[in-house]
Amino acid sequence: MMEIRDVYTSWLESKSENTRTKYQAKVDNFSEMVFGKEAWELTEEDLVNLTYHDVYGKYIKTFLTGSKPAKETTIVNYLRSIKSYFGAIRRADIYPNVNFDHLVNDVLYTKGLSAKDGGHNEQISKSEVKKMESWLIDNKTNGYKYATLIDFMFHTAVRVSAAFTIRWSDFTVYESPYGGTFAKLKVIDKGRKLNDKDIPVKHFNNLKETMGYDGNDNELVFKGMKQTTLRNYMREFSDLHGRNWTPHSLKVGAATTFYSITKDIVATSRLLDHESLDTTMTYIRNNPNPNDSGTTILYSSDTHVDFSKLKKEQLLMLINNRPEVADMLSRDAQRMGVD
Repeated sequence: MMEIRDVYTSWLESKSENTRTKYQAKVDNFSEMVFGKEAWELTEEDLVNLTYHDVYGKYIKTFLTGSKPAKETTIVNYLRSIKSYFGAIRRADIYPNVNFDHLVNDVLYTKGLSAKDGGHNEQISKSEVKKMESWLIDNKTNGYKYATLIDFMFHTAVRVSAAFTIRWSDFTVYESPYGGTFAKLKVIDKGRKLNDKDIPVKHFNNLKETMGYDGNDNELVFKGMKQTTLRNYMREFSDLHGRNWTPHSLKVGAATTFYSITKDIVATSRLLDHESLDTTMTYIRNNPNPNDSGTTILYSSDTHVDFSKLKKEQLLMLINNRPEVADMLSRDAQRMGVD
């Protein structure tokens, strides 16, 4: 009966010399990182117990969050080599208890990686952003500046690469004919597109104060700060909470939060500066809060709390525990002219 070492050898011999070298390096590296053993030592139990969480946490995430993050298409090519090897094991029929369809389609899932969003970016909520800001301020050198940066990126849905190119001259303060004073930001984002962001002047002034604006409009807003430092800080904070947050998670979180508040896919697409609604849909994640699931909502619709019986403190606690609810109520209050 053929053994795994024989499968490994024959699989490599079936490739051309060039392909053989590339595939062997990728498969050997994957096996070492995920299983801690050689590719020709993999057992049936190893493959049966392999999960996407293992593949992402021990392999994919390493390439996405390093000092020089790999492109999504590069990672897809890496995983294509692994799928080829698993296919050879399947054809040898030496591990009958392994569900190879599940391995290839689910555990080595690559469709999300080729999407424009990358698919691997876990959303971060508004409350989680606030917690990260507090953590940065309390624990990191210049943490208050990085806290301001992630707050800015979340509220404007600007990519990290674009954020670090913004200069004070890119803002123009103006009075809106609909009421209010705003700072219009013109920023070049992905695809060399020029995008507009209207920021309430109060928040623009806070940005100037925090970042130390000295009147030099040609200076970078986030001068002296580094993308690699931001990525490292986010990775460290993610590890503390068992999450997979990256700078792009801020844009994904902004999209998911904004859509959950407005239920307006067109407005969400404009926030993200997308030309296609299909692209926007890839950014909107399922809300992880079970209280917002369809089943829970339908069950809870059978009985309603009598809010007239609640004390003021109880109502405020309910509102403050749900930032998205507070946002919706605040917008409705502004329409009604309530300060």
